[in-house]
Order: sequence, then C-alpha cells, then structure tokens
Amino acid sequence: MNLNDLRAQSNMLDEETGKAVKHMLQLISIGNKPLDQYAEHLEKASTWHELAEAIYADDALRCELVWSEVALFLHPNDCLTRFEPVECFKADAPNNVLQLNAAKGDRSWHIGLDSDVADVRVFKDGAINEQVFRNIESFNVDVVCNGHTITAPFSVHTSGNIVSIVPWELGPDGFRVSQKTHYCVA
Repeated sequence: MNLNDLRAQSNMLDEETGKAVKHMLQLISIGNKPLDQYAEHLEKASTWHELAEAIYADDALRCELVWSEVALFLHPNDCLTRFEPVECFKADAPNNVLQLNAAKGDRSWHIGLDSDVADVRVFKDGAINEQVFRNIESFNVDVVCNGHTITAPFSVHTSGNIVSIVPWELGPDGFRVSQKTHYCVA
C-alpha cells in the first residue's frame, strides 16, 4: 500500500474511523512521502487496519504519538500492558476515589476512577507513552498512597482503574527534565 491508497481508504470509512485514519496519515508522513520508521509497515499493509496493527505491534514505535493514537483507537483496554512498571500495588478506592495524602501535613488529593480498587503502577521517567493516559496532575510534594511513599516531583495519569505514577526531575529552570516530554524514550 502507499499513501495515496491509505488516503483513498480513509475517504471510504465512517466519519470517526476516517478521521482517525487521516490523522494517522498526517503523523506517518511528510508531504507525499512516508517517514522512514513507517515505510516498511505501509508497504506490507493492504488496508488501513493492517497498517495500524503493524504500528501497534512494533515495540520500537510505542513511544511515538501515532502509536498512542492507534492504541487508544484499536486497543484502549490493553495498550497499557505494553509498558513495564518498576513497582505495582493495589490500593483501595472507596466510592471509586483514590486518595493521595501528603507525606507531611494534612493535604490530600482525590482521583476519580472506574473501580473501587486502583491498580497503581510506578514507572521511570520516559518508560511509558504518557499520551495513552489522562494526565490528572503533577505533584511537587511527597505523598503516601496505601502505605507507599511516592517522592516528588511526579505526574499522575489514569485510565479506567489504572493509576500510573511517573516520577521525574526538575531542571535548574524549574521545568521537567526529560529527553522527550510526554512520550517515552526508546
């Protein structure tokens, strides 16, 4: 398949799918030329769906924006399993609300979930594609969650009952230090 074939297929799809495929097309090409990392997948695919599945299956691409778009469109419930946390634990979330308490002081934060038990996963900075999550908040205070202390600064992301915590460093300018902000580093 080539970019023109993909463009033609996108015009024949329902509105939601066609819009997603057109966005994928924008992310994998410049002008009428596919970016190198997607060229082989495009050549081997005969449909937009085969192309999307090939992108999703390629671990080398899971840090890219197009991967997160494909993952959320085709595999929203299992794409999070493609990343390996450094720590996992379950936490009670009464009334579908997970509570994070400041390690010092009496501040607390509430995170809404889809379940009364949170699956908390802690990742290294750059170890996940943060685009597959809903970013709740960034913290610059240590918190305790179900007996686990999480050292600041870090970001909290959610998807269903999964709460992902990504500790990171502040640079001298007061902003997050990361090789590739929001996307993982392959």
